[in-house]
Amino acid sequence: QSGFGIYSYLLSLYTLAAYLAEWGIPHVLERETALHSESAIDQASLLENAFRAVLILGGFAAFLILASSAYDTSSTRIEEKIGAYLLIGLAIPLRNINRLRLASLNGQGRHGEAAGLHWKKRIAFIVTVLVLLELQVQPSYLAAGFLVSELFLALSGRKKLRLPAVRTVLSGLDRLRGTLREGFRVLFTDDALDVVLYVDILVLGFFMSSRDLGVYAEASVFARFFLVIPTSLRPVFLRRFCVLSTHCEDLHAFALAHRAVTRLFAVQSLLVLYMLLFYPAALRFFFETRGEELLSFRVFEVLAPG
Repeated sequence: QSGFGIYSYLLSLYTLAAYLAEWGIPHVLERETALHSESAIDQASLLENAFRAVLILGGFAAFLILASSAYDTSSTRIEEKIGAYLLIGLAIPLRNINRLRLASLNGQGRHGEAAGLHWKKRIAFIVTVLVLLELQVQPSYLAAGFLVSELFLALSGRKKLRLPAVRTVLSGLDRLRGTLREGFRVLFTDDALDVVLYVDILVLGFFMSSRDLGVYAEASVFARFFLVIPTSLRPVFLRRFCVLSTHCEDLHAFALAHRAVTRLFAVQSLLVLYMLLFYPAALRFFFETRGEELLSFRVFEVLAPG
């Protein structure tokens, strides 16, 4: 539980810092790419503007992570290492650039290619973590999995979609403010539960020991499991909705959204009930428990309605 608590804290820090650094821009790019599905020139311009903003924000976020590493390690109670902050700082710009590539592919309707890249990244991450665990590195340095998986995705994704050159970042700074304004409008409008779960762990890291944080993180893993289905389907429905809206078929678009939400709510509710019934067995299947099943279940009970 102690090692898992340290890892969960660093994962939360990495995810939230990267989420803020992307500033909602990948979501805007995905939506606008779908709305301009018939204009390759407009899509290229949208990608260039998004790339400029995300690269600048990612570099700034990396600097803040590295600059605050000494303070953070001395303020928390989970005993993480400064080296983990270096790995996180290096991974954030890569992660957000990769997010742009996946958003552009989804906006173009190339969902299979985007999903394939995403799965390759997950496999690279799992393999890296397993190798590090075999080498018995300290939990803090499992953050190397973030950097390795993003590097792998960046190299693999070049064959699917080429991003603008880095030199274009300084050529259109006058459009940066407009891009940031558009991104701010959708910031925190999606992935709300996922963000809240990460915020919880990040805040609790300042007050709880690594073992207690690990118990809370176990419950949050199961709560996050219920985000897999809607997160996977979201790009498909978003592009379909945008295409229908572009062709002035708003009623059909809203009907599509209503049917999708209703069916997902029914499926998710059924899965939550099953999880509540078999939670201790599921916890013991995925984790090496040490008598914390009831405490973890109490946490999951609180998270389940969300």
